[in-house]
Amino acid sequence: MEEDRRVDPDDPEVPANVRATVLQHWQPGDSLWRCPRLGGRKSWFSTERKIVIEWWLFDVKGNLIDIYWMKP
Repeated sequence: MEEDRRVDPDDPEVPANVRATVLQHWQPGDSLWRCPRLGGRKSWFSTERKIVIEWWLFDVKGNLIDIYWMKP
């Protein structure tokens, strides 16, 4: 699985709806992080799990402002 990493809110990999919400809260010094996580199984009988990307927004002091994610 990929590692967490800092991204620019204007990066094309940030989904448009996440970008729009992040930019409503964005202040100078804030940082947005792309955080891949294992999601739930597809069904009770499946062992396969999808990767869900969470987007974490931190303020300049490192405090978490909000978390956004896209449903698989």
